[in-house]
Amino acid sequence: MVTNRSNEADPRRPITMEATRPAAGIYLESTRNEQMSLLPGDVKQVKDVMTTNVTTATPRTSLGEAAGLMKKLDVPVVVVFDGARLRGMLTARDMGLNQSIRNAPPNATIERFMNTSVPSCHDDDVLTDALDVMRVARLEWLPVLDRRHRLVGVLSKYTAHL
Repeated sequence: MVTNRSNEADPRRPITMEATRPAAGIYLESTRNEQMSLLPGDVKQVKDVMTTNVTTATPRTSLGEAAGLMKKLDVPVVVVFDGARLRGMLTARDMGLNQSIRNAPPNATIERFMNTSVPSCHDDDVLTDALDVMRVARLEWLPVLDRRHRLVGVLSKYTAHL
């Protein structure tokens, strides 16, 4: 007896199923993590270890003011912004090691002495990627921006490894 199997699926053809599950979308970060195939707790993000207390100054701030801010607030770095644009950084280490800064008058602006080739990272970046940027750029501190390019913190190589 011959059976007509034209209406049935071909048993030799593999069954394919498409993933129709939409991304969570509840929180933007969970969607990004899903896109990168990360499970919660798998990888630390910059926002997990960054410092949110950031001291900022303008390029026209004097060295004396910057040093006073660092001492008063007990912070080793000042992030320099001009309006909404990241312009550079000045660290206590720079101030201590750089002979031209030590010999400059206190009313000289930090614009002449700040490190202007400062990369930045985003708060939702993977921590190891940000640490690689710091290592390549030989930085102890890295400004952290959100996706709207606003300063939200500073990443320290000293606290990132804890």
